[in-house]
Amino acid sequence: MLGRLLVVFLVAVQGACGSGGGTADRNRSSPQGLAWGAGGVLWLTESRANKIARIRGGKVQEVYQAGQWPDHIAITADGFGWFTEYYQDRLGRVMLPAS
Repeated sequence: MLGRLLVVFLVAVQGACGSGGGTADRNRSSPQGLAWGAGGVLWLTESRANKIARIRGGKVQEVYQAGQWPDHIAITADGFGWFTEYYQDRLGRVMLPAS
């Protein structure tokens, strides 16, 4: 199951990160940190696009505009996503939807 999930994730990130999914958009996205959230949702940071996204139905959905270069992300039990902003030398926090 994990192997199949990783393949789906890689295909989704390769084809869908960025605004339109084309090669130029993928190059601006730069997916970085990954974390599982509530309901089995996989969250990721798109560092170059300055966004936090989730993978649902095999597609990347950009959900939040972050600061500059969100890098790693961790999801807490109370539903918050904590992430590092590499170029700002700070932490960010957002309330993530459960699904």
